[in-house]
Amino acid sequence: MTRLCDCFNDAGTLSPESDLAELRQHYYIHAQMNGSDDASIGGIQVNTAGRDNTHGSQEKKRKRALVDQTTLDMLQDRLRRLEDNLERKYGENFAEIWAAELLDEETYRRAIAIKDQDKRREYIADEIVDGVASGEISADDVKSNPDRQEWLQQRDSIRNALAEHSPSSILPDEKLDTAMSESSVLADFLSNP
Repeated sequence: MTRLCDCFNDAGTLSPESDLAELRQHYYIHAQMNGSDDASIGGIQVNTAGRDNTHGSQEKKRKRALVDQTTLDMLQDRLRRLEDNLERKYGENFAEIWAAELLDEETYRRAIAIKDQDKRREYIADEIVDGVASGEISADDVKSNPDRQEWLQQRDSIRNALAEHSPSSILPDEKLDTAMSESSVLADFLSNP
């Protein structure tokens, strides 16, 4: 409060912009320290509506982005290990074999036309998941092979992580928490063997 009194005592020497902003900041801090939400203290109206702890929120966003990236990296690493095991068990074209079993002919041809193997596998998994969600593919057909079921769950987890975690820098915390708590498309039928 002494700083505030000093400012009033030197009121004739205050520069209108910088010192007035500093004075308002002191009022705001004083009000917060005394537990007052009142924007008017000592006759001066302090606009607190635009105040935000930008450093704190930037730090929180940075930490959240780091956690999001770490989570995504872990999911992708787990998928790579799973796909390596599936290649040893079913051969390099395991996804294409499953696509032939589950997808319609036109979607299968589009999948096979994709040159990059990882993008082709991602497309196949997405089409199977979307087909199950729309009812075009039977969930029982997907469940009939536990390896296929696990692969689709892992691919779906990555798809959801990309959709949910990437916008963390622009979504408010409460919306991000809601988005992260929502279940994936496959959660209902893949979790029950």
